[in-house]
Amino acid sequence: MTRSTAQSRSLPRSTTIVGPAAAALVLGVLSGCGAANDRSTAEGEPTPSASLSSPGAACGVNGPDLRSPSNAGAGSADPAGRLYFGPIVSNDDIVGQIIAPLYSMDADGSDLVKVLDCEISRPRVSHDGLHLTFAIRLDDGSWQVATSASDGSDLRILTSYAKADQLEKTGTPDWSPDGTWIAFAYNHTLWRMNADGSNAERIGPADGFDAEPRVSPDGSALVFLHGDFSKGVSEPWIHDLRSGAERSLMPSNRRELEHPDWSPDGRGVVYNTLTDASGEIIEYVPYGKTESSPTVLAGKAGGAPAFKPAYSPDGLRIAYGCGRSLCVMNADGSDQVEVFSAPGQNLNHFAWGPPTSS
Repeated sequence: MTRSTAQSRSLPRSTTIVGPAAAALVLGVLSGCGAANDRSTAEGEPTPSASLSSPGAACGVNGPDLRSPSNAGAGSADPAGRLYFGPIVSNDDIVGQIIAPLYSMDADGSDLVKVLDCEISRPRVSHDGLHLTFAIRLDDGSWQVATSASDGSDLRILTSYAKADQLEKTGTPDWSPDGTWIAFAYNHTLWRMNADGSNAERIGPADGFDAEPRVSPDGSALVFLHGDFSKGVSEPWIHDLRSGAERSLMPSNRRELEHPDWSPDGRGVVYNTLTDASGEIIEYVPYGKTESSPTVLAGKAGGAPAFKPAYSPDGLRIAYGCGRSLCVMNADGSDQVEVFSAPGQNLNHFAWGPPTSS
């Protein structure tokens, strides 16, 4: 199944994308993370950068204080990279589960570090490991696309959507492979913009029901969640960024699926099921011109849910939610291990980035 997409067009007049200079104006009127520092440049033009305790936007959250069982390797780069996640603090009609604070740690569960004390959703790590992008809640209840350094500094709010105009599935941003642009969803449509928030353009049909765009490793396509009303399900679709053509990755699918993502080699897509019969199960399907049967990697009917899979940068392992905890398994589903849990907390929104020094 395929569908055509209209040419890209600018955002509606009621919705504004802000660039680096204008974003500071948004930050200046927000409250929550404490008073913003002086952000004027030498020329007197404000900039949008802010520290962990600066911009407003539902920051300064008194969220769960997680503790790591081990601080081994603190401050040194783990060759396996860094995991990012947080405890769920609430749910929202626009983005679903909200986490706060955002934490990072080594892949073995050690060296836990608080990254950002704001209410956010769906963090993603740039391919060089230096930056994050995510949806962030502002004090007015709206959700915006934001970026920061991987340690939580230099927080920048890139969009300024009015809450009254927002529908569900807004946000879920992702980096291009070279870090120069970001794909995201707004009101059931797919968009892209420069990494500084400029030049936003719609890249999917205006009448679609689309969310969760994930950029392919070579930057040529998106896999995204599409609500297919002809089948009554949501499932992974592919958007070709060169031609604009779109197609279902799994034409014969009749199940509710969510959270699709590419394998780092671009040869397949991983996702989790969302059905009453099977619960949440993580599956992998090869990416190609012909449909292949999915392979179950984690979870089982009646068992603890397995959800939101996130590949390691080298593609050898996958982090995922296992019940209330964070687990890691080999890419083929073997050697499933719980690496972190927190009593009384539900961990969620997992991302895996390259090694960084904490």
